[in-house]
Amino acid sequence: MSSYEPAEDPRDDDAWAEDEPAARWPLDPGGLYPRERWRWYRELWQDVCALQVRYRLPVRSGWWQHQLQVEALAALAAWVARYDSWRVG
Repeated sequence: MSSYEPAEDPRDDDAWAEDEPAARWPLDPGGLYPRERWRWYRELWQDVCALQVRYRLPVRSGWWQHQLQVEALAALAAWVARYDSWRVG
C-alpha cells in the first residue's frame, strides 16, 4: 500500500509570501510610537466608518476607549480588507 505524498510541501512555497503585505499594522497600538499610534487610530476610524456603512454595524460612541472593542474592530477591518483584496485579485 502506498501513501500519497505531494510533490512539494505547500507550506514551504514562497509564493504565499508575495501575497502578504510587506508590513502589517498590529491589532493593538500599544507598541507604536505616538505618531504611528495617531495614524493607526486615524486609519481604524476610517475603517470603522466604512464597516458601519457596509454592514450597518451599530458602533457605540466611545468604542475607542475600550480595548476589547478596539481590537475586535481592528481585526474585523483587517479581515474585510484581506477578503476584498482576495476577491478582486
